[in-house]
Amino acid sequence: MQGGKRTAPGVNVVETKYTGGSGPSGSPGLPGQNDVVVTPFNDYSGSTSKVIPQYPWGAPDDFIIPSGGAPGYINAVRFSPNGEFLGIGYVGSWPYVTIYQRNNDTFTPLPDSTSPVTGIANGICWSADNQFLAIANSATPFITIYQRSGSTFTKLGDPAVPPSQAGYDVAFSPNGQFLAVAHYLSPFITIYQRSGNTFTKLANPAVLPPYHGEGVAFSANGQFLAVSHRTSPFITIYQRTGNTFTKLANPADLPAGTGKTVTFSPDGQFLVLGADTQPYLLIYQRNKLIFTKLDNPAEAPSSSVQTVAFSSAGTMLVVGTTSSPYVYIYKRSGSTFTKLNDLNLGSGAVNGVDYSPDGRYIAVGTYSNTNSLKIFKTTGVIPENYIPNFIKGME
Repeated sequence: MQGGKRTAPGVNVVETKYTGGSGPSGSPGLPGQNDVVVTPFNDYSGSTSKVIPQYPWGAPDDFIIPSGGAPGYINAVRFSPNGEFLGIGYVGSWPYVTIYQRNNDTFTPLPDSTSPVTGIANGICWSADNQFLAIANSATPFITIYQRSGSTFTKLGDPAVPPSQAGYDVAFSPNGQFLAVAHYLSPFITIYQRSGNTFTKLANPAVLPPYHGEGVAFSANGQFLAVSHRTSPFITIYQRTGNTFTKLANPADLPAGTGKTVTFSPDGQFLVLGADTQPYLLIYQRNKLIFTKLDNPAEAPSSSVQTVAFSSAGTMLVVGTTSSPYVYIYKRSGSTFTKLNDLNLGSGAVNGVDYSPDGRYIAVGTYSNTNSLKIFKTTGVIPENYIPNFIKGME
């Protein structure tokens, strides 16, 4: 059984439906198997789900250049959970954020917001119901939040208590109740609780990260919050109880340098951290409240890891780095991560990567002034009879 639903041989179902604070369950992702992700939609009540078949990732097609090109020096890329939109944040030129709307393989930029972010966009996240888009940026108020209606994004009023300084990364909890911002000055992490479209700052955790927050991520059940940061221990992990965040004991094996980025697998079993010092890519497996570092992948990145992202099913991991080949793709089988292929972009550190929800596309944002946004499409094809009838009936 997976999350109370039967599965067929050769199919893994990752349940991402939330009801009353319950979390997802996930399958380990066996070699040769594809995946199905069951996701909530519309009102996010948990009463309605849809099935997203996962494309098996193979050698990529030539990259897709979005309509209208893309600005240079990208800091962040993020697909909306429904796969319809791709948001990018960048350096150097107004409006610092561009949102593309996808129609098949065509990515068309939406008109710029009349209420743009006020500075360089360093981090982007979407709420799981696709209703809110949050951007961590370099100028006051350091966090900008939009509410979406169709393809229109309307800026909300700024939180009454903004982060203390430049926002570097931002993350929604899966149920959309909490928004966390990693930022430059103390307290280095600011956490908001949402009521309707109002975001109210919570009391700071009793134990704070020791220095500049760089990356932030919630686990898929919303129970854990991880912050990567400068200075030892380079990673701080909190357990959430209600609206209180309590620091856990540090993992036994810590990064040797600045934690640049962090993410959880969709099933909450793994925590991946990118660092600027060897071994660059650290993967922890969770057992209750203990995070144990796995052996380094056999083919590990050779330079600073700036960005990481799991596919929705949790069986693929894409990693962006500062030097050639720039992008690594790993397939997970149990607790083993095996490198499949690289996406050698030629030049420019990769600061943003993301999978589309169906796994068909990988968006890559580079620190380059030409072709800085590249979107790769898998050559894999899902068989027509891939989704069993009893799963089709859930759509």
